[in-house]
Amino acid sequence: MKKHKLSIFLGWICLLIALGSFLLQIGSLYVQQKYQLEYIDHRLFYIINIVCLIFILLALFLFVSFKNRGSFL
Repeated sequence: MKKHKLSIFLGWICLLIALGSFLLQIGSLYVQQKYQLEYIDHRLFYIINIVCLIFILLALFLFVSFKNRGSFL
């Protein structure tokens, strides 16, 4: 039971990190439009998107219950 609660807690943390990186991207689009500012390196845009995707997938993996995980994979 403790593992299940820990996995749900870590899933929520990963989801919040993914949401934060998504909001960072939305904020940067707003700043780019309003103030004509850009990233220092254009690869930073892709790195933030990859981090967001990794944490979303990790959160989904952690939210799947342990019983169903075997049949899911």
